[in-house]
Amino acid sequence: MTQAFFGVRSGVSKGRLGIYGKLRPGFVRFGDVILHITPPPNFAFHNGPIEEPGFDIGGVVIITIAKHFAARYEAGDTLILYENRSLFLGQPPTSFHNVNSFQLAAGFLFRF
Repeated sequence: MTQAFFGVRSGVSKGRLGIYGKLRPGFVRFGDVILHITPPPNFAFHNGPIEEPGFDIGGVVIITIAKHFAARYEAGDTLILYENRSLFLGQPPTSFHNVNSFQLAAGFLFRF
């Protein structure tokens, strides 16, 4: 799975602490998934990549450690919007639905 989100981050910074909110639309790409299944007697799986639209919403906390170094903590909910698809050929498609996943991240920043 590969994610790409682009958007805005806005918030407040006071002294060594910064608290921000983020809103980022984008997409999620799955590299090798089952696209559909051929029913018997020619039973076969057909694989390939798919891309789905997504949206990331969350918050970021940045704590400045020194002039050029900071620690970054991020929490967000990624919402993936799956389109209608028919897994079995000749069958009606599944309904459009959303799936969300909560993500946490931590890291260090080097500012120049």
